[in-house]
Amino acid sequence: MSCWAIVAIKSRLERKQRLSGLLDSVERGQLARFMLDRVVAAASDARGVSEVLIVCPEPEALPAGYPVLQDAGTGLNRALDLARAHARSRGASELLMLPADLPLVCESDIEALVTAGRRAGVAIATDHAGTGTNGLYLPAELAFHFRFGPDSRARHEVEARRSGHAAAMVSCPGLATDLDTPADFLTLYPAPIDRPRPAVLPAEHP
Repeated sequence: MSCWAIVAIKSRLERKQRLSGLLDSVERGQLARFMLDRVVAAASDARGVSEVLIVCPEPEALPAGYPVLQDAGTGLNRALDLARAHARSRGASELLMLPADLPLVCESDIEALVTAGRRAGVAIATDHAGTGTNGLYLPAELAFHFRFGPDSRARHEVEARRSGHAAAMVSCPGLATDLDTPADFLTLYPAPIDRPRPAVLPAEHP
């Protein structure tokens, strides 16, 4: 089987705008790149993953050594549709959809998602709140509509049932911990911190 991990990231100007009250533009860029590097490295090291594809509106300033698919910047779900078609055309039989903002993810988290997906047909890695989707496994040829956005976990469950699968739920720290809002940031960087730097993000699970 050929399992492709697809990691979507926004353009540089759009990354982590909600953190602008805590970090300046340079720090936000460093933080986004730190997390992207972590996600693609974890996916590359995970057993069962054969390819990692980055999809982004601008192909510059991305980790070296990984194929990049340029999207039109029209939203995450459309970008993932484009990436799925690209992966299918190159022989992918399984897909992992991963966000680029998982600061604690490691290869064992990715492996857990793959294992659960192969058993159930579809697997969803939830965020800490249990409402979002921080990882999604599905067969490449499955007729499945991506529903990333508010309440995506429930929407993806419905979509899995529609396609004939009862999705497995995967909960582990590396996949559940995303970093998007000031509250997310301050959970990893408890105040007070004077000009916190992304380079000191935890390297391993707490």
